[in-house]
Amino acid sequence: MQISWPFITIFFLIASTWSLEGCNRPLTDEAAYSRLHSPSNVARRKYQVILDEHKALGSSDPRIDFLLMKDAQGQPALTFESRQLFYMRLKNPSVQTTAQRPAVWIFAATHGNEYLNVGDRLSESFLKNPHQLNGFNSFIDAGGIVYIVPIVNPDGFENNRRGNLNPNEKNPAH
Repeated sequence: MQISWPFITIFFLIASTWSLEGCNRPLTDEAAYSRLHSPSNVARRKYQVILDEHKALGSSDPRIDFLLMKDAQGQPALTFESRQLFYMRLKNPSVQTTAQRPAVWIFAATHGNEYLNVGDRLSESFLKNPHQLNGFNSFIDAGGIVYIVPIVNPDGFENNRRGNLNPNEKNPAH
């Protein structure tokens, strides 16, 4: 199956605009922390809470995998401040193929202070709202895979800053 750029563009537009209904979570006792706001004025949760929620989600449904990123030596990849990096893989487990499969990567929170509370809810929304996502379902059923990195910059996210604290950062302006 050949996927064209217009389809991928439309997919991203749909992914960024549909309702994330059913995925809203009340703020917890971490009120002081969660009231830190990004320039988008969205309350945030701790990175570890988001990681733990995704780990649980990955073990609750065969359509989604919780995966830790690895470094060149195959060890868990850690940020400058020693946070685990993770991503989600959404697929139809009944599609078995050895052929190349179309894939889409979705990245969120590249700039830690520009958190929108969307990327960390996408995986759950894909699973809970299939009736809203005919295009997504067709893509997955045809063998497509969607990878989601909910928070690309966990250190910046935790510190509510654009970049991270690594003094050797190759692209400090991001």
